[in-house]
Amino acid sequence: MRHESLIMACASDMAGQVRGKAFRARDFDKRSAQGIGWCPAQAAMTAFDVIVDNPFGSCGDVMLMPDPATRVAVDFSAGDPGQHFVLCDLTYVDGRPWECCLRSFLKNAIAILESETELTLKVGLEHEFHLSVREAPPARGYHLRSFGAAAGYAEELVASLDLAGVQIDLIHPEYGTNQYEISTMPAAPLAAADHAVVLRELTHAVAARRGERVSFSPVVPGMAVGNGVHAHFSLWQGNRPVTYDPDRPAGLSQTAGRFVAGILRHLPALVAFSAPSPISAWCRIAGALPTTTWRCTTARPVCASARSVRTPRSQRISTSSIGRRMPPAARIFCSVR
Repeated sequence: MRHESLIMACASDMAGQVRGKAFRARDFDKRSAQGIGWCPAQAAMTAFDVIVDNPFGSCGDVMLMPDPATRVAVDFSAGDPGQHFVLCDLTYVDGRPWECCLRSFLKNAIAILESETELTLKVGLEHEFHLSVREAPPARGYHLRSFGAAAGYAEELVASLDLAGVQIDLIHPEYGTNQYEISTMPAAPLAAADHAVVLRELTHAVAARRGERVSFSPVVPGMAVGNGVHAHFSLWQGNRPVTYDPDRPAGLSQTAGRFVAGILRHLPALVAFSAPSPISAWCRIAGALPTTTWRCTTARPVCASARSVRTPRSQRISTSSIGRRMPPAARIFCSVR
């Protein structure tokens, strides 16, 4: 039997889920130009596949418009269909950005930042996850043996991400039981958000092919600590970094300080979107798990909402209060806008 190669056209939605429709790979150019029909009510679907009350109902149409720059083609082995998908913008039928398109949110926020301040951003993300490693040794934070237990998985994952155009910075065991962390190299905001979506999907895909399972849940029973995500921002004016000033508090320049102040000012509203459920917020705090509990900026404690991080190579702002379950494009949008 002949097999037809398919590509999934998809978007990361409000619930942080990646949904879409598949088409024949040979139709890629046509579909990139024409798009794929999509139902507006899908924007109201929760992570539990329930469509909540919404203004759309069964009326209207929007389009999934593939962005060819985001096309992922990762083949694993003979007979395996691999991971073939492309991320999309959501538009009206006439091509206007749809108000619920998260990629368009972020594009607009970056355009406003550049026009009003002449600033641009570079963004890197650290992702923590739980891996159900078979025959795992006793958990030991950051230990060589803990890494060895997942070394095969890690090598396959990094190779898959490389094929997908996602460059990683580090991958290592974390403090929790069977917990690992993978971080991406700094990139432009939209690319960073797209890379985060691709990374999470390939993290699951590689594990599934090895008979293992991954969870990015903020709380995993028996793991001792929770999973989180840190976003690292650096501010640039042209080719010049403008985040660092050794003579100012926490080493942040006046420009960077104002950027962080905006995040802190709107933090309660942002957390309502980013950590809206008991498991994403209260379970971590009530369980005395390491998490962000202070609304402040500092150079040291990891429980601060924003930290100033200085290394020999860079100065950056690290945020962790804008939570794990938030779609990557929306997460970066909230920090920028």
